Amino acid sequence: MSAALVDYLRRRFACSEEVLAAADRLSAAWDRGHTAVEVGPLEAAALTASPAVASSPQGEPRPLVLENGLLQSWRHSQAELELAQALRTRAASGASAPGSAVEAAFAKLFPDPGDPQAVAVRLGLDRGLALITGGPGTGKTHTAARLLGLLLEGEPRLNFALAAPTGKAAQRLGESMARAAASPEVRAALPAGAAALAAAPNRAATLHRLLEWNPAHDFCGRDARRPLELDLLLVDEAGMLDLLMWTALLRALPGACRLVVLGDPFQLESIAPGRVLGELVAAGDSGVLKGCRAELKRNYRFDAHPGIGALAQAVRARDAGAALEAAPVGAPEGAEVVRLEGDGAVAGLLDRVWGGVLRLARARESGEAQAALEGLRLLCALNEGPWGVEGINARIFARLEREGLGGGAWPVLVRANDAHSGLFNGDLGVMLPFPEGPRAVFFGGNAPRSFVPAQLPDHGPAWAMTVHRSQGSEYATVALVLPPEPLEWVGPELLYTAVTRAREKVVLAASAEVLRAACTAQPPRGTALGRRLGSS
Repeated sequence: MSAALVDYLRRRFACSEEVLAAADRLSAAWDRGHTAVEVGPLEAAALTASPAVASSPQGEPRPLVLENGLLQSWRHSQAELELAQALRTRAASGASAPGSAVEAAFAKLFPDPGDPQAVAVRLGLDRGLALITGGPGTGKTHTAARLLGLLLEGEPRLNFALAAPTGKAAQRLGESMARAAASPEVRAALPAGAAALAAAPNRAATLHRLLEWNPAHDFCGRDARRPLELDLLLVDEAGMLDLLMWTALLRALPGACRLVVLGDPFQLESIAPGRVLGELVAAGDSGVLKGCRAELKRNYRFDAHPGIGALAQAVRARDAGAALEAAPVGAPEGAEVVRLEGDGAVAGLLDRVWGGVLRLARARESGEAQAALEGLRLLCALNEGPWGVEGINARIFARLEREGLGGGAWPVLVRANDAHSGLFNGDLGVMLPFPEGPRAVFFGGNAPRSFVPAQLPDHGPAWAMTVHRSQGSEYATVALVLPPEPLEWVGPELLYTAVTRAREKVVLAASAEVLRAACTAQPPRGTALGRRLGSS
């Protein structure tokens, strides 16, 4: 992309070398998630004089925009401006006051109105935009289910949808809502709301599906001309949404539609450029979204697993010493957190979790496969190389072949969106052997779905996957392989995201040096969104 942009600017606008160098730097920054780069006085002078550079995203379209010392592409500048305006408008609008029945039910569910979950639900009842943040296990979906149940108690025919960036995250969101609807507490307080909430799994979808995204043309069928017909939209795992997806989403939402956003700003950000959730959190504290955010801090998941909780908290606090203490080398077999280092670290990690690999490889029916798939996930910071997904997958297949299980089941990852099959990028299933040939089985919904390999969109083996791919999921055991040397992109967000995928156990292959570096704070992504939201 960098070379293409520079070549276009040279041919179309005869830009100076100073402008071309700045454009090259901006283009390279997109690969690291930035939408804007700062420029110095000399660069600014050359850029200002160039016909390829606009001084505002509100004027005549140009390839680049230079505003307040930040250089952006026209597309990213337009998207941030549009998103900020949409959020500003939505934050300023109120919501219809809940009726007496809803207020009575709220009092039953939350005898203490000062409880953090009660505060978050109150926010969602009173505002058209509610941002509920917190780490894994803090009860975000638990809280959102009660909010949605209360709104449905007041209006059982409320037209709502649940959305998440991946199929797995959308499935888990719907299942969480259904579990809440079945709980005695909710059924007692919200008889009508619980009945309506039970349909939540059928209302859960990926954002791509919700917005009717066409991958062939990078186009959403839902927009301002054809908005979503919704009274409420609840979005989970919001940190995974990139800038352009956020913009498309807000463009397709009717003005009167409530928007409830769940996310954890300490997890990995989107792969594509943008830093939206982080800027929303900042604007909720001191910008135009002030009063629209509630934070949940108490972690319920790790009450029974304090070892994982201690490691997650140490990484979140950027405390390398505490992280090393929480992840000791040579921990006993039953320890919640085990760290291995040295030349045999990866082999030792596989030895520790090999029983879980065998359970999946030996599975012959969907129930066994699903339980094995949810019991263990191997994660990597890299895609390629011996410490990446490619290398770990190869190691596992080779060992299974040596042990006579080369023809067994294996996990399969979908790598493209395909509306025809209903499979989407990031969906994880199992390739099961059958007498008539292998079939890929995917879980979720009312029953597993199976496909012959020829029916699948682009896919590949997934004994291991990247940490990015694992977002929105959780597993009993997580085994994480980090590279032998510190790398810029292996930082606290990646490590924290990986650790918090685990419910019961973490096995980590990493040297003390790499772990220490991974706990070191990184500079935030460069964007102009914070300025537009009045938080920076």
